[in-house]
Amino acid sequence: MSVLRSFVGGEFRTGGRPSRDLNPAQPTETVAEVEQADASAASAAVEAAEQAFAGWRATPPPGRGDILRKAADLLESRAADVGRDLTREEGKTLAEGIGETRRAVAILRYYAGQTLEPDGETYPSHSAATFLYAGASRSASSRSSRPGIFRSRFRRGRSRLRSHTATVLCGSPPNWCH
Repeated sequence: MSVLRSFVGGEFRTGGRPSRDLNPAQPTETVAEVEQADASAASAAVEAAEQAFAGWRATPPPGRGDILRKAADLLESRAADVGRDLTREEGKTLAEGIGETRRAVAILRYYAGQTLEPDGETYPSHSAATFLYAGASRSASSRSSRPGIFRSRFRRGRSRLRSHTATVLCGSPPNWCH
């Protein structure tokens, strides 16, 4: 039988108050032994999340999408097992458990795909040093006086805006190419 523990900051925590996770369809069946998290585990989890945030924020959106796609692939490969576990733990039918798992896979893939789509007027890049931006421009200039910035004009259908300027900024904020 498995023992469930909190996973905080890359490590499993031990020593929580023990309890049993029972199958609601068969209350005499213990699905798992659980070590309940306490206030110190919650505080450690918040601290670990705060420490991890800077690295996650610095990860370019396509890199975040890669992580979400890998999670979706892993979950999809285990959908039958996860669905079975949901059935035992929550009292769902097997079809509901597997269906819920497949919906989670679809949600992960959706958000992974969003990391490759234009976000307002910015576009994701695999490089943390490259920021892609497209916006309306009234300037006829195709060159920028600032080094490291390239502008190119393109027409967009029969839009009321006659043209747009695509700008690639290199470097990192707040010192874009200075």
